[in-house]
Amino acid sequence: MPSPSDTDPLTFGAFDYCIFIGLLSIHALLGIYHALRRDRYKTAREFLLENRSINPIPVALSVLVSTMTSITYLGVPAETYIYGPTFWLMALNKPLVALIVARTFVPIFYRLKVTTIYEYLELRFGKLMSICGATLNFLFILLCTGILVYAPALALTTVTGIKLSYSVAFVGVTCSFYTTLGGAKAVMWTNVFQTMIMLTAFTSTLTVGAVMVGGIDAIRDVMNTHKIRLSNFSPNPTVRISFWSCFIGGTFIGLSAVA
Repeated sequence: MPSPSDTDPLTFGAFDYCIFIGLLSIHALLGIYHALRRDRYKTAREFLLENRSINPIPVALSVLVSTMTSITYLGVPAETYIYGPTFWLMALNKPLVALIVARTFVPIFYRLKVTTIYEYLELRFGKLMSICGATLNFLFILLCTGILVYAPALALTTVTGIKLSYSVAFVGVTCSFYTTLGGAKAVMWTNVFQTMIMLTAFTSTLTVGAVMVGGIDAIRDVMNTHKIRLSNFSPNPTVRISFWSCFIGGTFIGLSAVA
């Protein structure tokens, strides 16, 4: 198998551009469709909750895809390539996180009819705590969004050759367009569409990758030869990744993201 240095960089061809433009067009059309179909929002609650009229299955798919960012798509493959596949253990805490959120947080928020955690903080601890929480989260989102936009923009620059600054602006404007235009329903249905795209892409990548290296048996042989471990149950806290750090630490990370 040729090394990366022996191969030409992968760039978009005509077919790739057609697929890419088609996907962006679907996102934009979903935003326009929901903007034209709905009545004008009168309150922030209507914009965020759509008067609680949304089907729970699309909402669940939207929440699922919202927890996976460009950092996930680009970072996890690099993590796996360099350090091995042990990081998959992070997925084991997801059912526990969902159970805790569904049984503990959601009933309280639903009963109080709050749209954000900051409303709850104000009801429970006062206005000052709500302002502090909102300010800290704003700073976090401000810093995090820069990375989240930069990562796909860098990937886009790599495969298209356009300037990075143009790529950053393109990603930001595209996402802002359908989000602000269509409201919560547009975001939800674009996320559902992205879920289908991601599942198709993940399945295709795994299938093609397995075929290219010679099938499941070849993968197993490589893992045995290089002593690649799928799990690590060591209780040593200094181990880089273990079942315990992924399950316990990952649970708190998951709760901070969706609770």
